Amino acid sequence: MINHIHFLSLNVQGLRDRLKRSRLKEYIDTQNAHIVYLQETHFTNDITVKWLLQEFSEWSFFHSFGTSNSRGCSILIHSSVKFDVIDIHSDTVGRYILLNITIDNNTYTLLNIYAYNDACSRNNFFQKTSKLLTENAQGLIICGGDMNDILNSSDRYNSNHTKCFKPGKGLQQLTKSHKLVDVWTKI
Repeated sequence: MINHIHFLSLNVQGLRDRLKRSRLKEYIDTQNAHIVYLQETHFTNDITVKWLLQEFSEWSFFHSFGTSNSRGCSILIHSSVKFDVIDIHSDTVGRYILLNITIDNNTYTLLNIYAYNDACSRNNFFQKTSKLLTENAQGLIICGGDMNDILNSSDRYNSNHTKCFKPGKGLQQLTKSHKLVDVWTKI
């Protein structure tokens, strides 16, 4: 039994290179991570069979595959976490993976997302993500990933330290609809 679960979320900008995967493994080990959300993995089915099962043997992997040069989301769970999978939901283009699991008789919905860069696609994506959660979430929602957005304008400044980005409505609505809390505002 683990007293606390350490989560880590990283946009890795591609992991097809062996050295980069090795550095990632070293980093997550030094961080003592138990559950890791990766975005922009560039994973395809061939990489999981050839490399990940050998290089990350103490981790369980769950994927939403992108292409060999874009997108992809993964959730990694360390073998020290005793869990059971209830179900898995992912898209076919590497933008999200939702994993319902139980740990110590508690149910969790792990959602890792890699949102679109452009505002219109991103807002549509967050609307679909909200529907996904409404239809499939079964426990405490732990959402992470690369939102490519902010919740309020004070979250992003330019090099002159002036506000330069207006938050989109999609992420704000998703957060409000599902009573999600931005942990960065709580520390």
